[in-house]
Amino acid sequence: MKIGRNEICPKCNSGKKYKKCCGDPRLKDEISNNHLDQSDRDIYRKKIEAEEYIKKQQQGIGKPIVQANAHGKQFVKVGDTVYRCP
Repeated sequence: MKIGRNEICPKCNSGKKYKKCCGDPRLKDEISNNHLDQSDRDIYRKKIEAEEYIKKQQQGIGKPIVQANAHGKQFVKVGDTVYRCP
């Protein structure tokens, strides 16, 4: 039976949602390859959260930069403004 992402984590019984615990795709490879115990998982998760915090501090939490190629020309959208790159 498949585990729902919003269910309480049945693998480690941490009380957290599965998507924020053992079901986190950023932790999946680390957990399966290294068989991390709960304390190591918590440390690794805090490291990921710290990296996300730093990224938000540096880049803000606004709209992402989007780029596209159309008819051989490159366009970049930053916020609500579209720029054509030479």
